[in-house]
Amino acid sequence: MRGDDAILVFGDADMSFSYDLCRYYSTCTSPPGPPRVTVTAYDPETTGVSKYATLATHVQKILDLRVLSKKQSKKRKRGDKDLPLRLPVDVQIYHGVDCLDPPSMITTARHPHPHPRQYSQVIFNHPHLGVESLASHTRFLHHFFHTVKTLSLLHPQGALLTTFAGSSQSDRWNVVPVAQAHGFHLNSVRDFTPPHIDPQTFKTEKTNAYSTFRRCHSGKSFNTNAPSVTFVFTLEPLPVVDVPWMVERDTANDSVYECLECNKKFTEKRSLVNHLKDSIKCSSEKKKETTAVITCDVCGDGRTFVDLESLNKHILQKVRAKVK
Repeated sequence: MRGDDAILVFGDADMSFSYDLCRYYSTCTSPPGPPRVTVTAYDPETTGVSKYATLATHVQKILDLRVLSKKQSKKRKRGDKDLPLRLPVDVQIYHGVDCLDPPSMITTARHPHPHPRQYSQVIFNHPHLGVESLASHTRFLHHFFHTVKTLSLLHPQGALLTTFAGSSQSDRWNVVPVAQAHGFHLNSVRDFTPPHIDPQTFKTEKTNAYSTFRRCHSGKSFNTNAPSVTFVFTLEPLPVVDVPWMVERDTANDSVYECLECNKKFTEKRSLVNHLKDSIKCSSEKKKETTAVITCDVCGDGRTFVDLESLNKHILQKVRAKVK
C-alpha cells in the first residue's frame, strides 16, 4: 500500500475498528507514512453516543492520533530510535452517513482538506439492517455495490473489503453473486481480523478496541458467534491483494491458533473454538451418514438405524406392540 493511498470505512457504529485501524497505521514509520482515512457511522452523533457507551471515547482517541503528543514530538526531534515512534494520521470522522448516499460526506466543505473521491480501500464490516429479512439484505447489498461502482468510490487498483458473520450468512445473502452482478471480481476470502496494535507504542492499551458485538441500525443487538469472514473484491481481476494488517497477523507466530485435527490456522482464538464446534457437528453428521447401515430384520420393512441403541429401541417398540 502506498502512503498516499486513502481508506474509506463505512458503518463503524462505535468507531472501535477505525480506532484500531488508525493506531495500526500510526506506527507505519517508513515513508511516506500513514494513508488518509475517512471514517463514517450511520447514526447521527447524538444518537450514536446514546447507543454506544464507548463511541465518544473512541472518537476523541482517533482525533488525538491526528497530532503528536509532546512526548512523541520530543522523540521525533531527537531521533530516538530505541523508543517506538508513531506518526500523525490524517483522519476525518463523519456521523449520519448512509453508505447508499454518501456524496454529501465526500463533497462537504466543513474541513479544509476534503478527502478524495476515490479510495484504495473501501471497508464495510458486518453490514446489517436490523431486521431478519433475507430479501431486504440482498437488495441492500445490490444498492451498496451499485453505489460504490457508480460513484467511483474505489480506485481501479483498489480493494473493497466486506465482512460477514460466517460463511453461512454470506451464502444466504448471495454476497458473491450480487457483487459480480455489479462488475466486481472476488479477489480473496479470509478470516476476519481487526488491525493489531503495537503494544510498545500503546503501552496503556494492549488489546484491540474492536469487538464483534454490535447493535443494528434499529437499536437491536446481535453478535457474530460464527467466525467472521472477509470478502475482498476488486474492479479488475487482480492478483491477491495484500491487506497489510491481515498479512502481518497471518505471519505472526504468536498470533496463530492451529487446529490439531486438520492443521488449519486461525488468527484469533475464538475462530479456532468455533471451528472446533463446527468440526464436531460435522463429524457427527458424517458418522450418521456412514453408519446408517444397520437394518431391522424383525419388522421386515428394511428400516435402517445409525447405531445399535436406536435399533434396540425400535425392536422393543415392535415387541411391545405385538404383546398388546
